[in-house]
Amino acid sequence: MRKILIAIVFVYFSITLYAQNEIVIGKKDTLFSKVLNEKREIWVSVPSDYRDNLKNQKFPVVFVLDGPDNFFSVVGMVDRFSNNIGNEVCPPMIVVGLVNTDRNRDFYPEKNNDLFEKFLKDELLSYVDRNYPTQPYRIFIGHSLAGLRVVKTAIFDKDLFNGIIAIEPSLGDKKNKWYDETRGEIEKFSLGTKRMYVAMGQTMHYNQIQDTALIKKDTTSDSNHMRRIMEFSEKMISKNTFNNPDFQWKFYPEETHQSLVQISIYDGLKFIFNWYKPVFWNEFFYAGTTSERAIELYDNYFKTLSVNLGYVVKSPFDDSMLIWYLDYKMQYDKALALAKYNIAVHPDSEKPKEWIDKLEKKVNKK
Repeated sequence: MRKILIAIVFVYFSITLYAQNEIVIGKKDTLFSKVLNEKREIWVSVPSDYRDNLKNQKFPVVFVLDGPDNFFSVVGMVDRFSNNIGNEVCPPMIVVGLVNTDRNRDFYPEKNNDLFEKFLKDELLSYVDRNYPTQPYRIFIGHSLAGLRVVKTAIFDKDLFNGIIAIEPSLGDKKNKWYDETRGEIEKFSLGTKRMYVAMGQTMHYNQIQDTALIKKDTTSDSNHMRRIMEFSEKMISKNTFNNPDFQWKFYPEETHQSLVQISIYDGLKFIFNWYKPVFWNEFFYAGTTSERAIELYDNYFKTLSVNLGYVVKSPFDDSMLIWYLDYKMQYDKALALAKYNIAVHPDSEKPKEWIDKLEKKVNKK
């Protein structure tokens, strides 16, 4: 396995490589597929490899197709959106980018002979779980023909992924061949507790119509791609429940087939993880909030994450920075309560123990 050294600057993530000061965010890995009878390359980024505060943790996994096109930006987004304290969009996640060998074969799904799907569920997912620190929560991202692939996987193997982001999925490809063959399954398909986000750009070449009602009325081949996406999306919306929406789609009239990729990945992650942002902080830091209430808010947040992710999520191993901030704000009761909570959750965490004596003295002086 060979490390990737990345020198790239983009809107979400900025990395500069120096000859003697390297920043490494991922590596190349390979596995041999017996199903496809070929070697497959993947690019993998594990947050704990470059974030010291995440050592010994396990993570959800984002699988992104067309890896070389999307790997860098997805790693950057996930890193930024999971470390923007107080405004987190998603948890820290492993990112796996799949490098193509035969894109049309793999991403255009043959209904009764889908070898790539078999490779995905029988080989790739298990390989990643065996070799990397994974949690049982997965996101699948695809654009264009790869978007068709992720839609197909969601319909026929809906237990493989918890979240799907389909960007400009080619549902109308080959004169609607796959879509027409799959209409029955689409009608019956329900996401259940899974989530799907579909993004559509403006792809009508001559008639830049921005009203979806008018696009639906257009009967030319120029609008077929967009009409299939809208038809699929409306079918999915009709299966939603008001209290637990599992599907969302968005039309980006100012974006093209290519330009909306990163924007829609951001929006898709926000939708899939719309329960992740820690909205309790205002009440937590309010001077009038008791220490008991503050710890209740803090504990309930991680209980909510555990329910939605499907595995136990604990507070950070070392909450010293948060304890320090509460001490700085002279909220000594809260700081002491948090130090005790941190030790109760993580008995081996040493730094919070160092706070106990001095915080107890400050509390007693009040």
